[in-house]
Amino acid sequence: MHVKCKDIMEALEEIAPPYFAEEWDNTGLIIGNRDKNIRSILVCLDVTSSTYEYAEKENIDMIISHHPLIFQPIKSIHVGDWKGRLISRIINKNICVYCAHTNLDYAEEGVNWHLARSIGLIEIKNLGEDCKAGKVGMLSPPQDLSGFIRNVKKSLRADSVKLIGSLNKSTEKVAVFAGSFDEKVLEFIASGTGNQCSIDVLVTGDIKYHAAVEMLEMGICAIDAGHFDTEHVIILPLVEKLKARFPGVDVKSCPGERGPFVYC
Repeated sequence: MHVKCKDIMEALEEIAPPYFAEEWDNTGLIIGNRDKNIRSILVCLDVTSSTYEYAEKENIDMIISHHPLIFQPIKSIHVGDWKGRLISRIINKNICVYCAHTNLDYAEEGVNWHLARSIGLIEIKNLGEDCKAGKVGMLSPPQDLSGFIRNVKKSLRADSVKLIGSLNKSTEKVAVFAGSFDEKVLEFIASGTGNQCSIDVLVTGDIKYHAAVEMLEMGICAIDAGHFDTEHVIILPLVEKLKARFPGVDVKSCPGERGPFVYC
């Protein structure tokens, strides 16, 4: 029996329900035909020229990305700019492109849940009733912060991280917020109630300078492990879920996918 794009979409929407997505987001089928037969899938964080070239070489029928290739409205598609050129190449090769973004962030076993698990947290819960993106969990046994940072770097395969706060502390209760840090999370952590009470350290990415200054003044300890490294943890679990659901489909990740920065 043929597996169609719409069958993959249905499975993805069970994993990351569309109603979890933020209103400003662009999720779902971005390019392609719902009725296309799918024999091979590539799961990645970003749809880039290198991702496409790998997909072309491997005869991929469908790309599933975390970040949407088309996010802001576009008025034209032409080969004079990189995105138009990339979209044109994808359409010409009849490759479907599907995005699961904030709905996958907020899913029960989504990006943040896998980030929490990957760095060794247990008893994982939502950071707060109105903050389903962030998670909080416990380290058992507690670790000194230097040791925890080493474990974070190893678990996320991060070349480096940035620390806000002092290394001289014990770490037991940890909050996570994958990808680009939302400064609204500070309100939940600062309130010090419920699940966010007495958090020892926050693991996140893309903390802006002024937010970092504010966190330092508020006494909030945070590890900025980068956007890519805090989100890429979802790729292999998503590959495995799709393999289990569709054993006749070749599902793979993009080898060597990395973020845009090189640390010198």
